[in-house]
Amino acid sequence: MKRFLTLMTTLCILAPSVLASQTERPMFVRGIRPMGMGGAFTAVADDQNVFYYNPAGIVQRTGSQFTLLELSAIVGQDLLDLVDFMDKNQDKLEDFDKLSATEQAALINDIDRTISKLNPHIGVGVPNMNYLSGPIGGSVYWGTGLFGQLDGRFRINTGLVPNIDYDVNADAMVPITLGYKIKDMGRVPGKLGIGVNLKYLKRYRIKEDRVSVLQLENISDPEAQIGNAKGMDLGFLYQPTSRLNLALTSLDFLGTSITYDAIEAKNGFTAKPEETTGIRARWNMGVAWVPPHMAERLVLAADVYDFLNAQNKVMFGDSFIPDTAWTHVHVGAEYRWWFLRFRGGANQGYPTFGLGLDLPMLKVDYAYFTDELGRFAGQIPERNHMISVAFRWGAGKTEARDRIKNRKSGAQSSAAPAAENTTTAEPETETVTTPPASTPEAPAATTPPAVPSPTVTTPAVPAETTPEAASAEKKETTAAETSSPTEKKAPAETSAPADKKAQ
Repeated sequence: MKRFLTLMTTLCILAPSVLASQTERPMFVRGIRPMGMGGAFTAVADDQNVFYYNPAGIVQRTGSQFTLLELSAIVGQDLLDLVDFMDKNQDKLEDFDKLSATEQAALINDIDRTISKLNPHIGVGVPNMNYLSGPIGGSVYWGTGLFGQLDGRFRINTGLVPNIDYDVNADAMVPITLGYKIKDMGRVPGKLGIGVNLKYLKRYRIKEDRVSVLQLENISDPEAQIGNAKGMDLGFLYQPTSRLNLALTSLDFLGTSITYDAIEAKNGFTAKPEETTGIRARWNMGVAWVPPHMAERLVLAADVYDFLNAQNKVMFGDSFIPDTAWTHVHVGAEYRWWFLRFRGGANQGYPTFGLGLDLPMLKVDYAYFTDELGRFAGQIPERNHMISVAFRWGAGKTEARDRIKNRKSGAQSSAAPAAENTTTAEPETETVTTPPASTPEAPAATTPPAVPSPTVTTPAVPAETTPEAASAEKKETTAAETSSPTEKKAPAETSAPADKKAQ
């Protein structure tokens, strides 16, 4: 255990020094379930999100899961506002030259007040599929998949001649996740899960800055630069109890280098040379807890993202807790009820909420969340709507869902003995009351009233007599049996001569 802690400390120290300057956005498929929970998912991950939040979370699987198809879309509220503005002012924009000077000035002012402050964003998850195994040999887990994502961001800059910045990435990734669960750690209580995610990334990048609106008339479709990368994620999940998870992950462990091919000048765009850029490593930690007395249906979670970031510090910046710290904080909760999923939380200081329909094969989810694009919470908020539809089997084969099932079966098994006791009580009362009622009638029916016999009282006596009385009674019964033939023969002998005389 000491060697493990020493290794983790060394890795945390070395990680920020590798690819310290982040020039590329990470390939990160943001799950709709985590975003409804404020992004707090590092210690919760037990589904397809293990590929992006914590590969060690796969050890929480109790069975396999297969996602045949998942479609998702993210639409920024700024993009919706931009479309609404363009729709309302379409005629003015098309006939701008025909407007009067006053109308032109008013339209320019509207654009400056609204459009220039927007950060339109759109993202599409192309058909994704993946597989997660259950435990193999009790301790080994694995998973793989194929993920695709289109993510585009735009910004309109005002000035004498307005210009546009845009950054569009089309990514395809194939991950292979391996997990191992240590069930016995000696004197240390609980269990430890270790996971590693090996990934291959192919990225098509279209990125231009300060493209003049006048230049847009002379250019056509921009050409994409193609980049390739190989990376790795590392994750740990410690479960001291069945209700508490502690997690630590390193996404793009030690950094991921992307090498882009050179492109020639074409369609009005300048040539770009071959280049190698990198995705910086991010260290995240999280905690998740399932409170008692909530039927195992509620989970609470909290994460701190990128806590080793040297630029936007979490602690020991301008103050003990700097203003940039809140952009790293994520908290959330999820409550399961029947086939419904209710989620809520806070993402970088902004409220989030989500709703899901968890049907046997069909999963439909919605999430609303806000990202902070600036250094401080509240500086440049970006509001987003996300929706997802998936065809998935085996989603309920997790430790969390098993706890709910075990609680239900425990409640049913505890109710069953009580029901059995209630049903058996009535026959017992009947069997106790029945013998006294039938005992007096039985001798009257079988014994002739003219010949009293000791055997009439014997059936009711044995249950109440002592051994001495029983032995004495046995002697009397034996004597009665030996005397009864004599009594029977005497009348026969005396009556025979009478009969002969009568004849």
